[in-house]
Amino acid sequence: MPDLWFVEERNPFGGWSPATFSGEKPTEKQVGGRRKEFRNDPERVHPGHRDLTLPQLFEVYSPDGKFYLPRRVA
Repeated sequence: MPDLWFVEERNPFGGWSPATFSGEKPTEKQVGGRRKEFRNDPERVHPGHRDLTLPQLFEVYSPDGKFYLPRRVA
């Protein structure tokens, strides 16, 4: 099963919108002449969280979420 990644992308109104990507780790790149901007590094979604909805993933993986815990860097 391919990896699932959680990111927050800059939206046209200047805010951040949650999104998920399947497969390789996403990168900030040009789309239609505009660069996609991520709020922070993409986070790999834990296999046990794959069935969560996007708003639920936001609560766990976004720094603004209720259940966010900073990940330890090894």
